[in-house]
Amino acid sequence: MTYPPIFDTLLTCRHEASRTQETVVTRIRIISTPPGPAPEDIRSKWVGCEMESTGREGDQGEDPLIFHVGEENIGGYVVTVKAAMHALQDHDIEAHGFWLPLTRFNIMKTLTFNADCVEELPSE
Repeated sequence: MTYPPIFDTLLTCRHEASRTQETVVTRIRIISTPPGPAPEDIRSKWVGCEMESTGREGDQGEDPLIFHVGEENIGGYVVTVKAAMHALQDHDIEAHGFWLPLTRFNIMKTLTFNADCVEELPSE
């Protein structure tokens, strides 16, 4: 399958940006239903999921490739789609099935969870 050139540009930019930033990993737990465009019954399935986060959005500089639907999650905890989907699959397979088609083509690289919906877990 051939993708438009913009996808190659976005992936290249993401790769270059990730090579220049040192990533600090924080383990988080979702403690309340995060805001977002998905139906509430699907969003509520995130509650209890634990995953690794690269920290709060903006902690490691601006990333022009973080996109938002609405403004509810700006400044929240950034998680790779891979880590989030793995956590959700272990937690609730129905909600995982909802998100799977939206994440399958790796266009979205990260999800951002509203900081009020997250608690940081102690490092092991």
